[in-house]
Amino acid sequence: MKNMLRKIKNKGNSIRFIHIFMMISMLLLCALLLYSNIRLQSECTALKKNMDAGQQIIESGLAIAAHQIKIQRIWIIGIVLVLCVNEALFYRKITSVTERHVRCAASGESADGGDACELRYPAENYNDKNGKHKNTENRLLGQTDPDGANTIGNRGEFEKSIRTRLAGEEKGRLLLIDVDKLKEINDSYNHDMGDTVLRNVALTVRLCFRNCDDISRLESDEFAVWMRDLSQDSVDCIRQRIASVNDRLLHPEYSIPPVSISAGAAFSETGDDFKSLYKKANGALYRVKVGGRCGFEVYT
Repeated sequence: MKNMLRKIKNKGNSIRFIHIFMMISMLLLCALLLYSNIRLQSECTALKKNMDAGQQIIESGLAIAAHQIKIQRIWIIGIVLVLCVNEALFYRKITSVTERHVRCAASGESADGGDACELRYPAENYNDKNGKHKNTENRLLGQTDPDGANTIGNRGEFEKSIRTRLAGEEKGRLLLIDVDKLKEINDSYNHDMGDTVLRNVALTVRLCFRNCDDISRLESDEFAVWMRDLSQDSVDCIRQRIASVNDRLLHPEYSIPPVSISAGAAFSETGDDFKSLYKKANGALYRVKVGGRCGFEVYT
């Protein structure tokens, strides 16, 4: 995933480098014309001081020189204006294309589909006042993807699934994840940025856990993971995954604010139901929150 994003960035940087080189070449041409202009004007000034003979010839030469000076200045102004307009249009285009490729790469979609990726993430238009960001949030956080690779389940489906697994005496671990200080992000930026942070957390958690792990959003800033076929000796493995999630969230690659998560886990035992298992995991999560956040604890 990182390699794909890095290739997209490198490609964008290469295009920008070529464009900057062309712009510098045009600016050098402008500098050369300006130097010629200044030198020609200097010669005209010298001619004006030496008008002892050939008055008509000198005046004719001065008129020609003045005309050339005017033409050259028009060319210089035109080139500068064209460079400015071209730079603005090019920067807008390359930024739009790069962002679209990055979004598509992050979502696992192809960027060749034109606006297909933009339709998947309409919430990124922060000027949308019609509530489209809620639709986008539901796409990522409220639906279940068939292969479980890109989206996560909702609370109702998750609880029903875990109750069934526990009734069938399936062993596993319930992990509760809480996004630290999301309210501060909403207050410092806006709720659109908060939604973007939540989507990034959901995607990061999905990438750092196994495809067979069930992931769901329980509340606005709370997620849950059911890790099947894990024994009591798997604590270090889970701790490493949480550390990896926090490392990615605290060092985001794009212009979103850094954030961290706190996590608490409980291992299922015979006779556990969802409510009792949730209470155990929540107790472990509470210890992490009280202890300073950005960490992981397991119920004992």
